[in-house]
Amino acid sequence: MRILPIEIKPAALTTTSAHLRGHLALAVSVASGAWAVILIRLAQNEGVPSLFIGAFRLTMAALILTPLVLRRYGPALRQLNTSDWLHVSTSGILMALLLATAAVGLEHTTVLVTAVLFAINPLWVALLEIFLLKTPMKQSLWLGMAFTLAGSIIIALSGNTDLGLGQNPVLGAGLALVGSLAVALYAVVGRKVRHRISLFLYMWLVFVTGAITAILIVLVSRTPIMGYSAMGVFWLVLITLVTQLASHVSYNYALRRLPATYCSIFGQLEVLFSTIIAFLLFNEIPGVWQYPGSLAILIGITIVILSQPQAG
Repeated sequence: MRILPIEIKPAALTTTSAHLRGHLALAVSVASGAWAVILIRLAQNEGVPSLFIGAFRLTMAALILTPLVLRRYGPALRQLNTSDWLHVSTSGILMALLLATAAVGLEHTTVLVTAVLFAINPLWVALLEIFLLKTPMKQSLWLGMAFTLAGSIIIALSGNTDLGLGQNPVLGAGLALVGSLAVALYAVVGRKVRHRISLFLYMWLVFVTGAITAILIVLVSRTPIMGYSAMGVFWLVLITLVTQLASHVSYNYALRRLPATYCSIFGQLEVLFSTIIAFLLFNEIPGVWQYPGSLAILIGITIVILSQPQAG
């Protein structure tokens, strides 16, 4: 459940070493992204509320990046205009929303369902570009959409409530879909300013506004902010370092050295790794219909990714 960074034009490969570093960074990104839902589940098992998980990871990530940003990007920060602030604030709100819906949805369904439905965001991005940015729609996109929607319906209706993961798997699947839509909106909104703002400054601004939003959600919902076990706090710290920071940085590094389509398709391996880890740690055995449903979604998303025009 990696929060996809925003990138416009990955730089062309110039050397073999750059190519190798790009692949290493992509491997780190996939590995860290695969642990996202696992770490969230571990924190939930320690009694940490889902809404607090999102608030903690955004707040800690913002605090970790603050010294670097203020030292290196102070002048750039002061040059941001009203439109820039509007876009990064919107992105931050969307990030808080997607983290909240994904974590709460995970309470009601399996790691596989959450990871697969979250991976649908490339489809939402394509549809948003068609309807909002008037991008021409290729015929192959219809095929990818058909596979993806069919798979979504199958796994949403095949939840196994005997897994002890909540009594409403359809709600869990629905929240995962809302989270994936928020990821897509985050990507589309971010493209408006990402080419004018450096990566770390953009990440920090999104984390700060997202943290403020998530903290407000925690306060309004009266979610406890103290009293968690040491192990619960440990999982929260790992979520911040592994998912919120390492995944963002490594994926952006890979995008600067490898084609975006290649990175997107390779990133679908996160679903496979998350499912394997969930089986080993939690004995999560997906329902029989969730296998073909997940396969249909991954095929559909691959078609969608391949159908998108490449930045030149």
